Amino acid sequence: RSGLVECMSILKSAHVSTAGGGENFKESLSPAYVKRGNVTIAFLSFYSEEFKTIVRPATDKPSIATIKAPKVLLENDEGLQQVALAPLEKDVRVMEDAIRIARRHADIVVVAIHVHWVDHSSVYDVPNLVPPNQCLLFHRAVSAGADIILGSGPHVLRGIEIYKGKLIFYSLGNFIYQYKKDHIPPVIYNRDPQQDRDEEFESVVARFIITQKKVSTVQLIPVVLGREGKYYGSPRLPGKKTGITILDKMAELSGEYGTQITIKKIVGTVELK
Repeated sequence: RSGLVECMSILKSAHVSTAGGGENFKESLSPAYVKRGNVTIAFLSFYSEEFKTIVRPATDKPSIATIKAPKVLLENDEGLQQVALAPLEKDVRVMEDAIRIARRHADIVVVAIHVHWVDHSSVYDVPNLVPPNQCLLFHRAVSAGADIILGSGPHVLRGIEIYKGKLIFYSLGNFIYQYKKDHIPPVIYNRDPQQDRDEEFESVVARFIITQKKVSTVQLIPVVLGREGKYYGSPRLPGKKTGITILDKMAELSGEYGTQITIKKIVGTVELK
């Protein structure tokens, strides 16, 4: 908790607004507001994983906005059983209420949801497909009043869905991935480079064009993260070939939701009707 407080204090001193964390759980649900021209944008942020939250919510202690996701047992029509993570209904309702409150005071509501529901080991397939129960969580956020959902957590890109006319980015991948630091002794933290996937070092930046207080166009700018040297894990613009490859992957993943991405040079475009 002391680390959370220190981080928020440093950001505040640098005039950077924060969302998703606070001096108590109620404060962690409060949006950050940014005004540009005559448009007010509210930012909310939530974190979800399997009951192993680093900073558990507390009414009187520094907390993060958390959606707990316990393991549940599912059975299909054929009687086959499987274990999956699913969000707690009461936590989802808390998220919905926070979005509704932000909606009253903003023209556009942006909700970041960091979902840690997958195993990131490279022995498994690339986790670029969205579990149905995660779609449900993101849909609930839109139905509560969110205009843009910024998903993260799988560490790889996932598709874009336009749901009820609103934007859902199921995962924007990693923008900064600087887990390797020379000054950290291996006895404290060590990671086998073989665990790294190439896909974890490819991402996009979403740039929103707002017209008449609504998002009209989204531009997708591909980025790659450095794999070597001093700037390991830092974003930079890729070459044309790599940039188009990243956007082609996004177009394929987004096609599952009927979302069209137009690629021109090394920028992808999504038009909202």
